Amino acid sequence: MSKSEQALDPRVRRTRKLLKQAFMELMQKKGFNALTVQDITDQAEINRATFYAHYADKFELHDQLLLEWFREKLNEYDVHQESSFCGNNLRNLIYAVCDYQARLSHGCHPADLQYKPAIEELIQGEIYSIVYQWMRQLEGIQQAEITAVAISWSIFGAGLQWGKTQTHSKELVADTVIAMIRDGLKSQVTRLPELVGSL
Repeated sequence: MSKSEQALDPRVRRTRKLLKQAFMELMQKKGFNALTVQDITDQAEINRATFYAHYADKFELHDQLLLEWFREKLNEYDVHQESSFCGNNLRNLIYAVCDYQARLSHGCHPADLQYKPAIEELIQGEIYSIVYQWMRQLEGIQQAEITAVAISWSIFGAGLQWGKTQTHSKELVADTVIAMIRDGLKSQVTRLPELVGSL
């Protein structure tokens, strides 16, 4: 549970927990496309007005759940925006993305495939935020935004592919992506020897 969730009134937390549980149960049975707010509130035994006091619609609930799951995976690997940019943190970010993508690939209802691009954009945005903060810490980095986009898409793409196929080990995926990132940063970072040593 995030710090912002912990700060909520216990009754609010309980209501949201009931709505999320109902939503997840229905997702497995019906898929996202087929379920309605009425289905969710019936399953949670909560009225519709209460649902709308917490979420604008089922899409907001869906996005919040996906982000929570991803952030839980990041916490499991101790990955944070405030962390320093080093090989261990980069490796842990790649592992978290791989694990999350594997869960998503195997848990998606066939009727919901149309929503995958929106889900992917949401998760890639989270990865970008972390990498961008890391890039801002580096001495001599130029175009931190562009560099963060390139790195975050590399991590996201590798994790997405691994989640679908799992034909290689996560370690090999991480080693490959880290080597590519390290080589790409060589021309930009003034403290290159120290950085290369940490990657």
